[in-house]
Amino acid sequence: MSFDGITQAEAERLIKMLKKAYDELFYLPEHGKKQFVVVGDTQKDEFTIQFYRGEINAEKYSINALVNKNNTTLLRLDIVPPTSDRKHRNPGQDELITGSHWHIYREGYGDKFAYPAKDISGEDFYDHSLEFFRKFNIIKAPKLIMTTMLKDFIKEDDESGN
Repeated sequence: MSFDGITQAEAERLIKMLKKAYDELFYLPEHGKKQFVVVGDTQKDEFTIQFYRGEINAEKYSINALVNKNNTTLLRLDIVPPTSDRKHRNPGQDELITGSHWHIYREGYGDKFAYPAKDISGEDFYDHSLEFFRKFNIIKAPKLIMTTMLKDFIKEDDESGN
């Protein structure tokens, strides 16, 4: 058993488990933190999916999956904009990871180890969110709404006089 009360085998089982969201809709944050809950196929395991988007730089964001019973992070995607000089160093290693990267639970280290996000390209928050759902096996996710799109729609509607 690791320091945070979850074995590697349990973490892998929880990541692979099929999951469904309770919510039908989720508004992606323009900045700050928002979250929703998903339930595993056994109906006894619940997870929180957290989105954090930079207050100053909205191109920098993280999507995080936590086990509700002990708040352990199983999977996190950190999106680092190409213009950022942010680097990640794994415990006990000299190599620096630059750019966007995945954090996948590792027994004894929690979410401290990062791996380059070779499967992530571009800068699309929406697409990256869907990729995270695929990797965490969320088979019924809420419909994602980007609030910037709503503002554009409302603005267009106001300008047309409706």
